[in-house]
Amino acid sequence: MRLHTVSALVVALSFVAGQPDADAQEKQIIADFEHDFSAVLKRRQVPGMMYTVVRQNKTIVASGLGVADMNNPDSKVDGDTLFMIGSVTKSMTAALFGTAVDEGKVKFADRVSSVLPQFRLKDPVASVQCRFEDAMSHRTGLPRHDMLMFFYKNDTLNTFLGRLTHLEPHTEFRSNMEYSNHMWAVTGHAAAAALGDGVTYEAALKARIFDKVGMKTALLGLKHLPQSKNKVPHGYFMEPNPDGTNYTLTQYPGYEDIGIGAPAAMVLATANDAAAYLRMMLGKGLAQDGKTRVLSEATYNEIIRSRVVFPNWATTVSPLFSAEQMYAQGWFQTVYRKKHRVIYHDGGMDGFITLFAFFPDDDLAIAASINQFSESTSHAAVYDLADRFLGYRDVDWGEVYGKLADSGREGKKQPERATGTHPSRPLEAFTGNYQLKGYGTLRIDLANNGNGEPVLNASIGDLGCSLKHAQYDTFACRLFRNNVDFTFFSMVASKTIDKVNVGDFEQTLGEVIFSRIL
Repeated sequence: MRLHTVSALVVALSFVAGQPDADAQEKQIIADFEHDFSAVLKRRQVPGMMYTVVRQNKTIVASGLGVADMNNPDSKVDGDTLFMIGSVTKSMTAALFGTAVDEGKVKFADRVSSVLPQFRLKDPVASVQCRFEDAMSHRTGLPRHDMLMFFYKNDTLNTFLGRLTHLEPHTEFRSNMEYSNHMWAVTGHAAAAALGDGVTYEAALKARIFDKVGMKTALLGLKHLPQSKNKVPHGYFMEPNPDGTNYTLTQYPGYEDIGIGAPAAMVLATANDAAAYLRMMLGKGLAQDGKTRVLSEATYNEIIRSRVVFPNWATTVSPLFSAEQMYAQGWFQTVYRKKHRVIYHDGGMDGFITLFAFFPDDDLAIAASINQFSESTSHAAVYDLADRFLGYRDVDWGEVYGKLADSGREGKKQPERATGTHPSRPLEAFTGNYQLKGYGTLRIDLANNGNGEPVLNASIGDLGCSLKHAQYDTFACRLFRNNVDFTFFSMVASKTIDKVNVGDFEQTLGEVIFSRIL
């Protein structure tokens, strides 16, 4: 990658001075970036990327690089290509909640149960004391339990809330930052409930955020894709070969919706949508038309006010990030290069990785999304562009984040297994129904693998897989996009198998144990 140290510094100074050739300099920055990052995408096996840059209430660029389909060179990504932006959705849910605050329908400090009376958590203190600002800043103690959203995509709100009651916490209430998509599902549906008149979360998000902000092509979920004129790229990931030493770029089999969990992660947006949204955030709640007030400035400030502080994992990427980061309400916040405040959120969903970031003190905002789940080239693009506009060219961010992805794959080699072992019992002994409150029923059946050989199948909710013997009484499968171990055991060695631990369903807990039922 070329480094334009002197020209970038001149451009940064010109922006400050407001010289008349700023437009030409901006175009040159973008041209240099596209030249350099086209090579980065190719090197990192990223088929395509959408990106946008906003500065001083102007959209400098909303465009794309690469292709939506790696097998179709004509499927160019542009400013109107829809990308799944994953957890960036949370920030939009926060904005929707903020509109209800501005209307006096609810407060950030209100108890969740005051709007959703059926809301309960397993921790009795959290059940009573949990405020929306706790739910929106990941302070409830409830860990991800993300697989549930894929197991039960058709849950009603009441059924979903009923599951929450039984889910194990990982930390004490308000003791730490414990990332939870479930709490953002709660927040989104509570915002709709607070607005009243039977409005749904989806309808409220469209009317109050998408339409007012000017996100003309943004969608929630997948059901509207057939009617959309905007193409959606195929999502890809690096699939490990059986030996775990080599990887192959592989297309995701399809997109997955998460139903009731949509307020946490299901927005699809184009580069033009991202530009409109980031202009609203830089405008402190004022839309890009300069007239439409989406959020009051007071509510905007509450949304970006930090609630919890925790170690910043990004220091493992570069020392240019501060040692601590904070979470506000739908936004992370940290300091870059010791002097640039950056407010951001990233997201990952079905072959897509995204980063939206704005530098409020520099009047600069950038977003990027890629259709390759095993890389962080979107993050590299955001900080590369930030450097170009802030006057730095001393870091090759494509190389930095590339090494991060490589090291991550090194750490994900196949687990070591004890060879030459066998199940302690015939396969029939493992079959049956196993239950865990909150997770429901795990069904283990005996089937034929098509070659006349018996095989165990596992199913829970809407998902299922065929189990392959791994070692002893542990079987493994690929369940949706996760490698999952099922370890069967008995509380009394001589008796029937009566437990199965599927700790991979929630790795922070280590144990997620289902018990046999009759």
